[in-house]
Amino acid sequence: MKLLIWNIQQGGGPRRERIAASIIRHNPDIAALIEFVPSTANPLLSRLREAGFGHQSCTKRRGFDYAICVLSKYPVISRPSGLPLLDESGLWLELAVPTHDFSFGVVHAPTSPRTRMKAFLSDLVSVAKSKADHPFLFVGDFNTGIGPADGPLNNFGDVDRFTALQTAGFTDIWRHLHSDRFEQTWCRNGKEYRIDHALVSESLLPRVTGCRYSHEERIDGISDHSVLLVEID
Repeated sequence: MKLLIWNIQQGGGPRRERIAASIIRHNPDIAALIEFVPSTANPLLSRLREAGFGHQSCTKRRGFDYAICVLSKYPVISRPSGLPLLDESGLWLELAVPTHDFSFGVVHAPTSPRTRMKAFLSDLVSVAKSKADHPFLFVGDFNTGIGPADGPLNNFGDVDRFTALQTAGFTDIWRHLHSDRFEQTWCRNGKEYRIDHALVSESLLPRVTGCRYSHEERIDGISDHSVLLVEID
């Protein structure tokens, strides 16, 4: 089972065909798209349905925030967290994959105002505590990491709560597999960051067979984020 997670940058715009082609080239079983814009997505969704992604679950866009959309070749079941800040944001989507006995939550952490980001990530910590004993993973754009290994992050995002997610029983699987190697997934003002992550519960960790980034899409300007790929046995 291969998961592709990608912030496609403001809905994709004229890059939608290239986005679809990149997703198809990676041949995932599930594609989680962040910064999804429902009102302009039909060409992208149609292309991916033709490629075999017959199941779909998307959040609603709220205000100026973007949405999340997950497309899957296997049935998926959406589940609310029970936390209104997450469920009503459009920036969180939790799904179960019954055929493969695991669940995952797609994250797009808000950055403004800072108090909202802290509250959002605090609720993710609550979810983490409730899911720690289950086969579960968090994936997405957390807009933070742990510096200096993930970039100059002392004043970027909410490092404390990102750390708390791991303390609650979740492993940063890319860091686990690649030790102290640095790879950027996004940059701003010449500063490089790794802010796209997959955090895996202890019970799911032995089933994770790979986690890597594809930077080609970011370098080629298809999005300002790299693609995250996670493989689960």
